[in-house]
Amino acid sequence: MTLDKEDIEAIAVRVADILNEFRPELRPVRLLSASELATALGVSRAWVYHHAAALGGVRLGKPGGGRRASLRFDLDRVRRSLDGSSEPGASTAPPGRSRRRPSQKAQPPAELIEYDGAA
Repeated sequence: MTLDKEDIEAIAVRVADILNEFRPELRPVRLLSASELATALGVSRAWVYHHAAALGGVRLGKPGGGRRASLRFDLDRVRRSLDGSSEPGASTAPPGRSRRRPSQKAQPPAELIEYDGAA
């Protein structure tokens, strides 16, 4: 039995489908610019730049190429980082998803009750 070009291509497509289904880490990654990421998250571009390290931003260009190198982001990785794997005190939640507790009004000091320690 011999395989022609169409058979080989059909096998290759099926293998790629199986790998994508069971090994999502092998899927090709599309990197977004800071502007594209800001639009996708509904935040400002400045917010994206401010949180670039926590969001897994990757600088394109030569190592040590300076601060002007373009930043790119993997949207899946960004979403995982926003879903809770950030360090305490270093919130990367987009504006509008505040993690702070609402402030409570100051309460008057409680009245102390005398206690002599006898049971």
